[in-house]
Amino acid sequence: MCKYFFLFLLLCSCRSAKIPKSGVVVWESFFEGYKLKEFSQNFFSDSSVIIEGKQLFFFGSFGERPDTAVYETIKYSYFDLRTRRCQDYYELSDTAKPYCNYYVADTMTVGHFFCNDYKLAKRGIWSDPVLISDTTIEGKNYKRARSFFLLDTTNGDYADYYIDCSLNTGIFYLLNSVDDLCKGCTAVRADNISKPIIHTTRFWFDRTKLSKKEKLIFKQWEINAKNVNLPLLKYMDGITTCPHLTDGKDSSRLKKYMPELFKK
Repeated sequence: MCKYFFLFLLLCSCRSAKIPKSGVVVWESFFEGYKLKEFSQNFFSDSSVIIEGKQLFFFGSFGERPDTAVYETIKYSYFDLRTRRCQDYYELSDTAKPYCNYYVADTMTVGHFFCNDYKLAKRGIWSDPVLISDTTIEGKNYKRARSFFLLDTTNGDYADYYIDCSLNTGIFYLLNSVDDLCKGCTAVRADNISKPIIHTTRFWFDRTKLSKKEKLIFKQWEINAKNVNLPLLKYMDGITTCPHLTDGKDSSRLKKYMPELFKK
């Protein structure tokens, strides 16, 4: 069973936001100073989610930098949060058929969200997050929390979390121990800082309603999940053995072309 950090609610007084039943959440990840960004859509309806899975690919010459570096969609994953079962599809369509079927333990995550077992402090990886000063970005106020990296303290690595008390998805979150600092609020952005590198992850609501086409897809994929005729794999087996759309593309040169991202 996944567990939460239970922290004193008096640390923060917040207004609980209304939780929508369906909609689209946009997820974005990028390194400061680089134009390349990962940008994906995540659809949700009640307790089911469709995640747009992307992967970084390099194309072109083997010069100082590749000719092109892009994130491309390789799959869509239908994840039932009640059963923890997931099916992968090549396209977002009600006529598409699943090609991979697997079970996701509650200590694992699909895409970038949904894992409740983020008690990293107990694993000795990150310190318990603590509230720091509020900040304002583009006229919007955020509460902030900070956590320090414990495995290597020589560089003083830390993560800052930005907490939005007007948003509560009920499903999506970056770190639930941060959310617990301020009941009813959601950490919507994380800046992982390992000087001079800053890696930002953030998400926001694009809309709180699904289109007719999207509703039809959810309806059909729920039926497919109940009748899927594929072996039920473990999550990691699904990642390594299912035929994702990666053939013929090179995603192995990130370390070669951006070595600064891998320096300790």
